[in-house]
Amino acid sequence: MEHRKHKLALFLVAQALGVAAMIFVLRAGRGADCQAERCASGSAISVAATLFVIVAELGILSATLRVDGPVWKSLLGLGILALIAAAFVAGGSLAMPEPRRIAPVAVGWHVASGLLLVATGTAGGVWELLARLRRPDQPMREDQASSAMWPLD
Repeated sequence: MEHRKHKLALFLVAQALGVAAMIFVLRAGRGADCQAERCASGSAISVAATLFVIVAELGILSATLRVDGPVWKSLLGLGILALIAAAFVAGGSLAMPEPRRIAPVAVGWHVASGLLLVATGTAGGVWELLARLRRPDQPMREDQASSAMWPLD
């Protein structure tokens, strides 16, 4: 598997961001929001749904990184989708009448993971472009591997 260490490092960083976001979601869900005489605690459903979304997004990233070969296009697409989701979460939280303590954490998670994925996807694309633009007298690894299969070589 090509770039296995890089893929594992990327998933480790994304997983650390996800765990940090989950910790902040739990802390935000436990706090009480008091105004005047009424106090409202956080909704367990919104906390559970946010935790489920974070785990599902990490699962999608894990499945993407298991693919053999370059995955920079998929990472770039997932990063753009995460940034779009951050905008939708921010807009949706403004329309909710209940206390909005979990929404900033969800927006922060989507922005951080989106920027991470866009940056790594862009870096992978640039790396592949530089590999294609290198001097023609240096054979590419896949060219060397494919020539070994011809019986007349």
